[in-house]
Amino acid sequence: MNKDNIPVLIKEVKEICQDERYEKLSSLWKRVNKGELVKKIPVRVSMDPVWWAKTLEYNLKDLVFDVKPEVAIEFQLKQKIFYYQNVPDDTIITPDVNTAPTWTPTITPFGAKYSFDFKNDSWQLPPLIKAKKDLDKLPLLNFNKEKYEEDKEKTLKEFNEIVEGEIPVRYTIPEEQSLWGPFACACNVYGYSNILMALAEDKLFIHRLMEFVTESRLKYEKEKSEAIGISTKETSTQFSEDEVDCNVFSPKIYQELIFPYESKIAKIFKGILFHSCGNLTSILDIILKLPNLRILHISPWTNLEVAVKRVPAGVIFEKRTLSTKDIFQANPGDMEAQIKEIFSLTKDRLIYIVIDGIMKGKLNKPLKWLEIARQCMRRE
Repeated sequence: MNKDNIPVLIKEVKEICQDERYEKLSSLWKRVNKGELVKKIPVRVSMDPVWWAKTLEYNLKDLVFDVKPEVAIEFQLKQKIFYYQNVPDDTIITPDVNTAPTWTPTITPFGAKYSFDFKNDSWQLPPLIKAKKDLDKLPLLNFNKEKYEEDKEKTLKEFNEIVEGEIPVRYTIPEEQSLWGPFACACNVYGYSNILMALAEDKLFIHRLMEFVTESRLKYEKEKSEAIGISTKETSTQFSEDEVDCNVFSPKIYQELIFPYESKIAKIFKGILFHSCGNLTSILDIILKLPNLRILHISPWTNLEVAVKRVPAGVIFEKRTLSTKDIFQANPGDMEAQIKEIFSLTKDRLIYIVIDGIMKGKLNKPLKWLEIARQCMRRE
């Protein structure tokens, strides 16, 4: 990387952000988030960090596990410029950088460390505990104010020395990148396969595990609020619960062993985005009881037609595509048919679309999907 190139990239990004399209997009997203039906349904194209690293010619390790401020800054600036030049979607480009360049976690709040299989482009996370009895040895999470302030000051100083005050630097707490929904955190502690066995054979342990994860989160958020002076009632959070999948376990199990703990955490926040790449169709009626539910992710495996019938009009749909079947294996006729079906079901609903899961390949097909969506998904 060429550190001397960063001022040039900063200047270009600042000029890009003056484009009036971003002022219009900012207004569009604000209206959607306020619950207004807009004429143009927003569509974002989302590429995986693996795709970005290969396309912009970076080593993924340097963006995730061994992050140097100058590399993180250069990568994000090039990413913004690439978006502006090549992806005419509804992503808002902002004149800033983040201390977490890819939003890819390396460590869980409970201390388990991720690794990456570079040969197969896959993330791996070994269970934090191997035996049920080991749960008793784990301490509840705590928010360490001194460590937070020290790391924030150090990290921001390193980044700001490079950008020289030309653009803002936003700080991300590393452990919070995997501070997900309680069931996902429970899987990080004990392992998904182990938990699936326990769901069938040892419900008392699942309750113990979920209580531990939930009490940890509540304790952490309380201590954090007191330390930084911002109440959770002023903030929203995302429940990333990819392991919640009713192709794997029954609605009864979800209602008894998982939902009560999600609900307990959701109560303390202003708003909840519930995300799961699993099939939520048979538990939609349960999820809808989640306090402060604001946005509901509709994966390719959740039945959109059923969701439209069951979910109240005030909840925003985040509809995500299946990149293989919906995008890369589809011809323009297939794309138009699926887009028209989505629009016919949701033309009177709050919704935005994410063309998701792009890990490799060229963007010609995702951009064709975007082009057709522009033509077909517009309210009169």
